[in-house]
Parts: sequence; C-alpha cells; structure tokens
Amino acid sequence: MTTAPLGALWPQSSLIWGRRSGTGNAFTVDSPLGHVVQSGNAIAPHELFDLANPYPQSISPVSVADIRSLGERLGRSIPSFVEALHSETAFVLEDCEEITFGVVEYLRTFAYQPPADFSYSTRERQISLRYTNYGTVAAILPQNAFLSMAAVTLASALATGNRVILRAPTGSPRTLGLLSSLVEESEIPGHLVSLVFCEAEPFLDAMLNSSTPMLIHYMGSSNRAGTVLTKCFEAGKSSLVDGSGNCQVYVHADQDPIEAADLVWKGAIRYNGQTCTSVNGIVVHPDIAEAFADALIERALATEFGTDNGNVGPLFSSRQALQLEEVVQSSGGEVFRNGKLVGNRFPPTVILAPDPTSDLVTLGAFGPVAWLVAGDLADFRRAWSLNRYPLCAGIFAADSEVLGEFAGLESGARLVLNGDPSLEDANEPWGGYAPCGSNPVSDWPSKYCRKVQLDQPLS
Repeated sequence: MTTAPLGALWPQSSLIWGRRSGTGNAFTVDSPLGHVVQSGNAIAPHELFDLANPYPQSISPVSVADIRSLGERLGRSIPSFVEALHSETAFVLEDCEEITFGVVEYLRTFAYQPPADFSYSTRERQISLRYTNYGTVAAILPQNAFLSMAAVTLASALATGNRVILRAPTGSPRTLGLLSSLVEESEIPGHLVSLVFCEAEPFLDAMLNSSTPMLIHYMGSSNRAGTVLTKCFEAGKSSLVDGSGNCQVYVHADQDPIEAADLVWKGAIRYNGQTCTSVNGIVVHPDIAEAFADALIERALATEFGTDNGNVGPLFSSRQALQLEEVVQSSGGEVFRNGKLVGNRFPPTVILAPDPTSDLVTLGAFGPVAWLVAGDLADFRRAWSLNRYPLCAGIFAADSEVLGEFAGLESGARLVLNGDPSLEDANEPWGGYAPCGSNPVSDWPSKYCRKVQLDQPLS
C-alpha cells in the first residue's frame, strides 16, 4: 500500500474516479496530540467539476467478494490505520484499535441480498414497487467516525449499484490517503469510487449544482443539518441527514450502584466522549442515587487525561474545548473534575443536578462529560422529552416491566438494554436521526436504494 510518512507531504492523496488528484490549496493538519498529521493539497475547482460530472455508462453493483477483499487488504494494514486514527482523533490507542478491527470485520463479513420487488393487483391496475439505485451517493463524513462511516458507506453504496464519493473531514487527511491507496490497489473499478479532501461548503455546492442524479448523505453536526436539508431540497437533490446524538441513560433501583457507575463512566469517556452514542446524561433512581453519584465522581477524579496513549485524550480543538467549558459552567450544576482546561485538553467532568433546560441537558456534550440527577423512570421520560437530539438511550434494570416500558420510549432511534451504549457492533445498522425523520433506522444498504412504483392498467 502506497503511503507517506506521518507528518510529511503527501501529494495528490485524493482519488477522483481512479485518478490521483489534489492540485488545489496547500494544507497542513495538526493533530490534537500536538504534532503534524499530514501536509498536502486539497482538490482544485476544476477537479471538483470532474468529480461532479455524470458518468455516461450504466453502473453494475460491485460483488460482495470484491468488497470482502477490500477488508482483507485493510486487515494487512491495521497498524497504519491505527496510527492515523490516533493522530487525527487523539482517541486512546485501545479505542483506535477497536475501531479499526471493527471496520476490518465489517468489510470481511459484508453481506447484501437485494430486496425483492413487490407487486399486487386491483380490479383495474397492476402495481409494482421496485428497488433501484440513486446513481451516485455523495457522503460528507465526520472526523469522529471517518474510518467506520467511510467503510459502511463505501460498501453499501457499491453493493446497491451506486457510484460513491466520500468527502473526508479536514481533520482526517492521513486516513483519506490510506483509504485512497487501498481502493486504488483493490479489485473495485476506479470509475466507481472517489475519495477527496476539500472544504465541506464548496463540495456541497458542487454536488448541488451538478446535473448528476445523486443522493447527498450528510453526517456531522446538527448545527449545519438544517442548512444542508434546505439546500438539497431547493436544488432538487435527494438527501439523508445523520446529525448529533445526545445519549441519556436511566439506572433503576435494582442495580448495583458501583457496577453501574463503572459501566456508565466507561460509556462517557470512550472515544473521549466524542460520539453520538457516548453517555451524556444519567437519571438514577433515588434509592441508589447517592451511592451511584459517589462512585461516578470517584471515577472522574481518578481518570487521567492528556496526550499519553492510555489517557483520555484532548478534544479536536481548543475552540471546541472552550465551547464545551461554557456549556458546563452555564449548566447550573455542581462540577467535579480532576484538573482544569488547558488548550484542547479537557478534564473528564461530572455535573450534579444541572438545570434541566440548560444546553448541557437538552443538547448534550461532545466530550468526556456526564451529568447526573436523581429520579425514577417517569423523571427520565420527562428529561428525555427535552432532549433535542434523542438518537440513543440506555437503561440499566433487572425488572422486566421497567424494561418493557422503556422499549416504547418515544423518539429514540436506538435503545440499549443493560449495555454500554457507546459500544457498537461493526455490523450494527443503527443510522437514524430521529427528529428530522429523513433517515429512519434500517440496514445501511437500504438507505441507498430508491423505491419506484410502476402502475399500469390491466388489459
């Protein structure tokens, strides 16, 4: 696999329909850990034009065998991807290894069965629902999950007969280059895949202005999600949105407070607390709330943070850390932490009894932060109703009636019973952004298929 040294210049690390590309503005990306990740060149305006051009030939689905072969190739390059992921995200090495092995497993075991067409007749008409592709899937991917989302998007789009364009986040140039080399050397036809490094706004504008039929899939901050949906609608482009998630959990009275605190705290700091399924808020039954709070605070005060491989790492930027600190300090709760904010190094934090209408509770925290209040399941439901981004919820309970009631929780797209919500299986088909309703939970390939109704009179 073709690579450049970590921190060095990697010219033309983008890939546009089988051609090495990247003749635009020069860039240097710094790691949250303090060193240079990579230098290179973004794609130029004329390359954006080439990227958005229609492809004149018909597109055949890529075979499952070729997608699995891509996983085998990635499996032989695991150390390079772990190194890149660690440099770009500052996640602890153990988390980076878990993510990379999960991606390899996903690709190696990828399976897809095309959905069956559905037909029925009335007295006068024959009506059929058939599945077809969008032609091109253009995905805007997030820094906190670039490798995993790139693999899922790539495999699912190709298997359903689409071309695929992956726009890398500006914090992930090295993983982009590694993936470009991997695809370039694989059995997948070059005219079906593009991986590009460029700013999100010109990329989106180029896709919106293209005459190419496509689905635009945005994965990132909910702050920009509404704008993306509006622009796609006005341009007549199909779109899917996966925005932020504010994960909250409920701990019932029948749980051991020490064991539950240990599991919940791991869910709050895994991946530095920077994923949509990281635990943000905890409602604990009053019978065990005090013991649980003491145990959670004890774990927060004992959690080391910084740039060492085994510590909870820095956030992506100093700006992000300052914004999160403002959210914590304005929450109205009692703050417990070991250390203080320095640059992008954010101390793992527990907040007791925050204002239920604060941004911390309603919007969540993108970092190693967890808030805690005492309450029963009804109190959890009230807190959940204020959650602006209710993607994922978890419950810890032995009582089957409590579990059954929780299973009907409103708005949640992913419900986790007696498990760490931050852990996801490589093949888990969650992918839903509940509030907008534009991306329902489904197996991922189904997102990239269109349903077309054929309606004809009976002769």
